[in-house]
Amino acid sequence: MTRTLLADVVPADQMDDFIKSFKWQRLDEVLGPWKPFSEVIHDSLRKTLERFELPYREADGQAIVDAVPTWGPYPEVPDALRALASRYPLVILSNAADSQVMSNVEKLGAPFHAVYTAEQAQA
Repeated sequence: MTRTLLADVVPADQMDDFIKSFKWQRLDEVLGPWKPFSEVIHDSLRKTLERFELPYREADGQAIVDAVPTWGPYPEVPDALRALASRYPLVILSNAADSQVMSNVEKLGAPFHAVYTAEQAQA
C-alpha cells in the first residue's frame, strides 16, 4: 500500500530503501513509551519522509491507518487457526488499537478465548 500511496512522492529508485526504512522506523516507534497505533503510523511515516527529505502529507498516514482494518489474513490462516482452536484456547495480543482489532479478529474466522491490545496494556 505504501508503494502505491507514495508513488508520487518517493522516487522509484528510492522506494525499496524507503520501504525498509519505514519498516524499521515503525519498530523504533513501538520500542518507546506506548502511544496510540495511529500516532505510531503517522510519526513513522513523517520521520521516514524527513530522512529522505521528502514532504509529509498527513492524509497519507491516515490512509494507512484507515486501511489496516480492511486487510484480511493470509488465505491459509483461518483454517490453521480453526484447527488450533479445536485443541487449544486461542488468545490474541495485538498491536492494533481497540477500535481496529475486532474487525481484524472477525476476519480470522476462528474462536478466541481472549483478545488483548497494546492500547489496553498501554505497552
